[in-house]
Amino acid sequence: MGLRNNGLKVLVLDRAVFPRPKTCGDAVPGRAIKILSASDAGFGPAFAPFPKKLLTKRTTLHYGGRVLTFEWVREAYTCARTDFDHILVQRLLHLGAGEVRQGEALTSATRVPAGFSITTSAGNTMTTRLLIGADGAKSAVAAALAPRKSDRDHLGASVRAYFDGLHGLDPYTTLVFFHKRLIPSYLWIFPLPNGRANVGVGMLSSELVRRRLNLKEVFYDFLNTLPEVRALTAGAVQLGKLEGYSLPFGSAQVPISGDGFMLAGDAASLVDPGTGDGIGNAVLSGHLAAQTALEGLKLGNTTAGYLMRYDHAVARALNREFRTHYFFQKALQRHPALLSAAFRLYGFPPLNKLVKKLL
Repeated sequence: MGLRNNGLKVLVLDRAVFPRPKTCGDAVPGRAIKILSASDAGFGPAFAPFPKKLLTKRTTLHYGGRVLTFEWVREAYTCARTDFDHILVQRLLHLGAGEVRQGEALTSATRVPAGFSITTSAGNTMTTRLLIGADGAKSAVAAALAPRKSDRDHLGASVRAYFDGLHGLDPYTTLVFFHKRLIPSYLWIFPLPNGRANVGVGMLSSELVRRRLNLKEVFYDFLNTLPEVRALTAGAVQLGKLEGYSLPFGSAQVPISGDGFMLAGDAASLVDPGTGDGIGNAVLSGHLAAQTALEGLKLGNTTAGYLMRYDHAVARALNREFRTHYFFQKALQRHPALLSAAFRLYGFPPLNKLVKKLL
């Protein structure tokens, strides 16, 4: 959206045809809504009447019989990614923000004097001055232009399923549960319209390997052994099988640009290591990539040195959060009792603000 109306010839390639299913937690945070509304004045009016979403007013964290409640200040929602992503594509088409080709994936990118020669799964070949890879955790652009080794200390694993018939859910409240035996993993229950809920669990990949755990077994362990979760899910019906996905954490701090290219979202490893949020950071990085692209193309400068300002902009916006949440994640991994302490300290007003930042 940020590249429209600037005299640029923009091509958006996506291997999927929308609407398409996307494995995710389905929580759309305030950061995403705020940036989308600022980038596209019509987004808010188009999204407001959309029925397949629920407003998120608060999040409750549950551990050892204690409950912490966080009220959301920014406008946030739960919305299945199948629906939310389709809306974004429809906005692109409505705005005429560029040519959008669905069902056509990038298969190769070769450097040429003018930038990159790219080929697609449809057999098309074209040249681009600037390539932006926003193609997910298994990014073809990142693999071709900025290959990196996978580091399990900066990678999360998640599984989720949809359920019908959960009891006593407040449609405006998202829930997070911690299990004493499975710290630092957590289970989420995110309500969706029509009595459905997204239920999933996430855990640090290195911890899964160290403890030789199966994430699907961890998921059902949460459901079967935590009394609060059993009460909510008793009699509920799981819809389809558990689906898994990777969470490349921003704590890895990998290069996200180079000569003639930038990476955004999961392709740039920008998932929050504490909350697991990827949507808000993906939208933010896309916005910053568009700004950098406009400035660089206007100056005729898309060198690695110039595009490094994109890395710096993302770092200024996110690195403090990443460092804080990664520190807390590792502290919990080494000292699980800290979680009990945090829940106790939350009850003391002077420490409330600090605990909110950590959690």
